[in-house]
Amino acid sequence: MGAHALLGASSAHRWLECPPSARLELAAGVPDEGSPYAAEGTAAHAYAELELSYRLGHITKRQYSGRLKKHKATEWWGPEMEEAVDDYATEVMNIVEGLRLEGGHPAVELEQRVDYSEYVPGGFGTADVAVLSEGVLHVIDLKYGKGVPVSAEGNPQLRLYALGAALKYQMIYEFGEVRMTIVQPRLGSSSTDSMPYGELLRWAEEVVAPRARLADAGEGEYSPGESQCRWCRAKAACRARAEANLKAACEDFSLDSLPEGPDEVDLSVPQPELLSAEEVAALLPILPRIEAWAKDVQEWALEQARDHGVAFPGYKLVEGRSNRKVVQPGAAMDALAAEGFAASDYQKPAELVPLGKLEKLLGKARFAEVLGAYVDKPAGKPALVPSSDKRPAIDPAEAAAADFAEEGDPA
Repeated sequence: MGAHALLGASSAHRWLECPPSARLELAAGVPDEGSPYAAEGTAAHAYAELELSYRLGHITKRQYSGRLKKHKATEWWGPEMEEAVDDYATEVMNIVEGLRLEGGHPAVELEQRVDYSEYVPGGFGTADVAVLSEGVLHVIDLKYGKGVPVSAEGNPQLRLYALGAALKYQMIYEFGEVRMTIVQPRLGSSSTDSMPYGELLRWAEEVVAPRARLADAGEGEYSPGESQCRWCRAKAACRARAEANLKAACEDFSLDSLPEGPDEVDLSVPQPELLSAEEVAALLPILPRIEAWAKDVQEWALEQARDHGVAFPGYKLVEGRSNRKVVQPGAAMDALAAEGFAASDYQKPAELVPLGKLEKLLGKARFAEVLGAYVDKPAGKPALVPSSDKRPAIDPAEAAAADFAEEGDPA
C-alpha cells in the first residue's frame, strides 16, 4: 500500500472540522487495516487508469490487452466493475472533449501525486485525473463505493487535489478556473463544482493553513459530528464525542416523568406527561447519532477485551451463542438416505440465487430484457426522515388503504 499523509486529502473533511482528531487517531492506537471495500476500490482505480490510458493513447492496444488479463484474473473483476469503469472512463473522455470544444488543447495526467505542503504540513495525495488546459484545470475523482453518495460541491478532498495539481503545473499553465468532478458510477451519480483559482488559493490560505497547523500540532477544539466522526479511528474512545452525545440526549429532556399507567392512553388527547410532537421531533435527529456511537463503543470494547486483554470493571469475556451447521452436506445426505428417508424430506427445492447476483451475471441491460417481466419491486416500508430528504412525502391514509387492498378484504 502507498504512504498516507497524516493530513491527507481523503481525511480533510475530518481534520478541517475537528483539527485535534488527526493526532488523536495516532494516540488511540487503532490500526488502519483497510477493508474488502477499500481493496475493491483500489482494484477499480487500477483498472480505470488502464482503461483511460488506452483511450487517451498513452499505451498501445497490445499493452492494454496484456495488462487487462491481469485485472481479469483478480477476485474483484466482474461485469459490474467492467460496466462501472466504462461509465467513468466515458465521462472523463466527455470532459476532455468538452474542453477541446471550448478551444483548449487539454493534456490529461492520470494518478498523479500532488503536493500541497505549502499550506498543509506534509500534505500530499493522488489525483485520479487532472485535465490541464490554458485557463482551466479540471480534477476528476472516481468513487467506486455505492454506500454513501458524495458531492463535489465544497468537497475539501477535491479542492486539495486541485490545489496540489495547480501548484504542480502552474509554471506551464495559467489557470483562471478550477473545476472538480466526482463520479460514482455504481450510483449513477456525477457532480461538478467550480471556482476561480484565486478563490481556491484564498480558501487554502485563510481556512486550510491555520486549521492544518492546529491539526499537525494536535491542538484546537474538538468538534464531533456525523461526517467527521464516521471514519475516525478514535471515534469509539473519543471523550469529546461521548460528552457531546450524552449532552445531546439529556440536556433538554427529562424522561423520568413518563406515565406508569394506565396501560392504554388515548393519544388523541394531549397528555402533559408525554413528550409532545415537537419534543419528539427534536429528539429524532439525535437518536441515530447516539445509536451509532453506542454501537461503536460496544464494538471497540469487545475488540479491546478480546484482542488486547483489556479488563472492563463489571464485565467479562464469554463465548457467545452459535448455530449448528452441517460441514459435510454430501455425507449427511447419504446417511439420511441410508435411514430410508426420501430426498424431499431433507433437501430444499432448487431456488434462484439472489437478484443482485443474477444482475451481475447478466449485466444491467440484459437483466432488464430477460427478467424484467418476472421481477417486481414493491413499495418500501414507510420511513420517517427529515423534510430535507429528496423523496416525495406519502399520505399515511393512502399507504394504509393500499396495504389493505393488497391483503384483500376478509369479508
